[in-house]
Amino acid sequence: MKTLREDLRALAEQAPAVDLAAQAVRGARRRRATRLAVMTAAVTCLIAGGGAMLLQKVRPAPAIVLTPPETKVLPLPAKDIGPVEQAYRPECRSTAKACAERAWRIATREGDR
Repeated sequence: MKTLREDLRALAEQAPAVDLAAQAVRGARRRRATRLAVMTAAVTCLIAGGGAMLLQKVRPAPAIVLTPPETKVLPLPAKDIGPVEQAYRPECRSTAKACAERAWRIATREGDR
């Protein structure tokens, strides 16, 4: 019968000779290099994005200017009109041409005009 010491010694002889400290150092260096590469890429993207934003602010697109359409406003009567309460068009149930030509109605505080 073998002792525990002899069994452990036989098991140790079968294991490959590995330097665990060197392996740990290599892994740490690889992780550090990966972190450095990722950070470099992130900083490069931020600088490029910031530069693009600044260029757009330096040369903004020209503003679009819209001119209002010309409209003719009928003059209001000089007298007999009080403060306007509301303006409306009466309901139309006839042909489209008649509906287009209907006039606005004005209701003043004193009543309908």
